[in-house]
Amino acid sequence: MNSVMQRLRATALCAVISTVIMAGPQVAADSSSAGGPAPDPVSLVRAVLISINDANQSGNYTVLRELGAASFQRRSAGELAQMFAPLRNRKLDLSKASEGLPVFTHPPQLENSGRLNARGYFPSQPNVVEFDFTFEPAGTRWAHSTITIAIGPGKEPHVPANPPEPPRRSQMK
Repeated sequence: MNSVMQRLRATALCAVISTVIMAGPQVAADSSSAGGPAPDPVSLVRAVLISINDANQSGNYTVLRELGAASFQRRSAGELAQMFAPLRNRKLDLSKASEGLPVFTHPPQLENSGRLNARGYFPSQPNVVEFDFTFEPAGTRWAHSTITIAIGPGKEPHVPANPPEPPRRSQMK
């Protein structure tokens, strides 16, 4: 009788585990949809930095282009190669910077347009990697729509202790 009960418990446990595994990706996909909460900006920024690094190292910008939002994909892989040529020619390894945590100079925020803006830098050595990326919903994921990146000597950019507050709507004309 004990072996029958143990088999029933094992079967029930396998069913529960299998349900959790099968439901997991669906829950993740639902939570990153356009109507869901904004994704982790740190993960998004790291992913773009790694994609830029891979494109620069391989000279192939097709994946960087395809991972972007529709607005980003208007540029051809050849146009992206030309745009990133100065950075690529410096032969910098950006993967080292992406191992650290970015410092956001402005809190990443969801704009009224539904886009997520992330601006800051990776305080890596010997070069600091500054970024200003915009992401937008693309189906069930978030994709980069603008990329601005600057790399300079290991001195961290000046960040005001109290960045100025954006103008309030009543002040905007």
